[in-house]
Amino acid sequence: WKWKVGTSVSLCQRLYPHKNLRRGYERLRTLERAGFIKSHREIKGEKFIWTLAMKGFLTIEHELPELKQAGFLPLSPGHDLLCAAVLQAGEIEESLSILTDQELLRVVTPHPYLSGSLHRADGYWLGEKEVVALEVQISSQKTKDFYHVAHFYSEIPNLCAVLWVLSKITMAKGIYTGLSDAKARGIERHQFIGFDSFFESGWNAEVEVGSMAGTTIGGLLKSSGESPFQKSLL
Repeated sequence: WKWKVGTSVSLCQRLYPHKNLRRGYERLRTLERAGFIKSHREIKGEKFIWTLAMKGFLTIEHELPELKQAGFLPLSPGHDLLCAAVLQAGEIEESLSILTDQELLRVVTPHPYLSGSLHRADGYWLGEKEVVALEVQISSQKTKDFYHVAHFYSEIPNLCAVLWVLSKITMAKGIYTGLSDAKARGIERHQFIGFDSFFESGWNAEVEVGSMAGTTIGGLLKSSGESPFQKSLL
């Protein structure tokens, strides 16, 4: 539910770490036949991805945090899969807290300023004192479409950085122009990485465009504050 979607490999590794992938996949198919989860073909039909089915959601709903909006289905499965991949690409330590788009959309949180009417991030890495936001951009948009994004992030207390992961790094120029034209505070906090770099290196990928160019994603997270990341937001 938290991540909206998952691949067979990621789910088997998380849910059935002591089983081989074939046995884990058989368990997923058993859950699908029972109506708890559902498989879908991902972009271009090249891979299967999994989501909850209604029966599965109703089964776990009582275990979820207080919801302001009930639901579970992804609006854009391919995009949601990319967001989950970036947020989890490094080793998740006990001290790290991750807030996903699903939680921002549906959960009553003690940090309402992280999601408002202007904009909603694709996720956050949360520290005890500072925050790093994630934006995953697949297609190009007009520069004016980023005005409200710039103002949204300018109002978040203790925002250390906004990490943009782009299908093409050449998109960074147009996005940065739109952010700058908004004349909001903190534009220098926006950092850009291309899909190619991320897929090759994960959290070892370096910022390609931005004031922290050359810093890895992992390094960006470590620089988000002196204090260790707190374990849980919710």
